[in-house]
Amino acid sequence: MPSDLPEGAGIPGGTPLPPPPAPRTAGSGCLMWMLAGCGGLLILLVAFLGFTYWSLTRNQEAQQLLQGVFSAPACGQSLLQVRVALEDYRRDHKGQYPKQLSELVPRYLHPRRLDACGGTLEQLAPRMRYTPPDANTPPDVPVVSIRLTESTPVPAQVQTLYVRLLHDGRVILEQVARTELARPEQTAATSTR
Repeated sequence: MPSDLPEGAGIPGGTPLPPPPAPRTAGSGCLMWMLAGCGGLLILLVAFLGFTYWSLTRNQEAQQLLQGVFSAPACGQSLLQVRVALEDYRRDHKGQYPKQLSELVPRYLHPRRLDACGGTLEQLAPRMRYTPPDANTPPDVPVVSIRLTESTPVPAQVQTLYVRLLHDGRVILEQVARTELARPEQTAATSTR
């Protein structure tokens, strides 16, 4: 009668029999539950990202904020060129900075240098602040600030993005969130009660 065992298996001096299979326990399905849990988390993550994308594409305010964030690096590079122009001007004018940035154009700064920030120097004037530094100006004080975008992603909250050239030459992106807590007409109505 033919046998599936190798010749000499189970016979003293032959090859030993393989151990019997381990009995199944209640914990052996752990791998299956882990895989199902990871799959469930992946489905939740994809649903969350899809909802976030859908929300952003329908919300103009959020799109403005994101557009400002994405344009900030190019605007920052332009502000580094403004810094070079300011230093060149200062070197040529006995250590004095210009009273206005328009004094840099065209000798020190090309008029379209700030296009990456949303326009020419003249077009940006309503959204830009220039504060000429002096000898006592701390290194982290903004010299040039450009408001990239202002949006209201949720009611009563205004978020503003600024790209700022600091006195020490660093360029930073700053996000300011302003939440309205009360309006004058609300205060007057509650004080008369």
